[in-house]
Amino acid sequence: NLTNHIAARFPGDFTKAELMFENRPFSSTYASILNAWLTGTASSYPGQSLKFIRSLPPDWQQSAQVSLVSSLASSGIEHALAAMDGMPPNETAETEAVRVALKPESADLLIDSLIADPRWKNKSESLKTALSEWAKLDPDEAAARAMKTAPGKAQVPLISGLINGWASNDPMAASDWLNKAGLEPEARDAGVMALVPKISHLNPKEALVWASSLTDGFLRELFMKSVYIPWEQKAPESAKAAMKELNIQVGAQNPEPAPSK
Repeated sequence: NLTNHIAARFPGDFTKAELMFENRPFSSTYASILNAWLTGTASSYPGQSLKFIRSLPPDWQQSAQVSLVSSLASSGIEHALAAMDGMPPNETAETEAVRVALKPESADLLIDSLIADPRWKNKSESLKTALSEWAKLDPDEAAARAMKTAPGKAQVPLISGLINGWASNDPMAASDWLNKAGLEPEARDAGVMALVPKISHLNPKEALVWASSLTDGFLRELFMKSVYIPWEQKAPESAKAAMKELNIQVGAQNPEPAPSK
């Protein structure tokens, strides 16, 4: 398109970039050109790109943050962290940086950074993204890393991301692992909430069983409805027969969770 065509005319040319952007009032059209230019420039010139963006007014910086951080992440997570340091927290920029930087051979180090480095401001979503991307590439290694984390709140985003990524490629394997993992309730519930949307169109009966096992009454009802209502609209007899067989009712508050699978 025209935006990419214009940006492609001066990749790495900071003199032209200064002339185009430094004294120009912010506009969405030129912001698109800036983002396209960063995509073709920042990974090759990380230090200069960061210095240039920080020289621009705040509205330009904010508009460019996601493109800058994700482009820098391709040349090393430290470059991306340097870009985020001192800027307002931006969940999209952080998760995009993780997605770009995640490589199976260095995933463990990235997870350690996400947990320990205070420059990551949206740790939970970033950890989910890291485990999700890792699980798509190597679910067994990603699962081992998630289980290496002590049970508790720190493990919850890891399990959620693991199941989300794993179930995207192999929902039955993810379901089987979750069934056997022996997780504590909060982490197991996080896995269930990631799994149910992935399998509800493939096997709504199994998805309903999983949803009915959630420990929180409100979430249990919410996820059961998310499975049952579309199923009942598409195949009412099958949906009603399954509800009868499972002895559960949507809309009855289901005060107690069904036994774990």
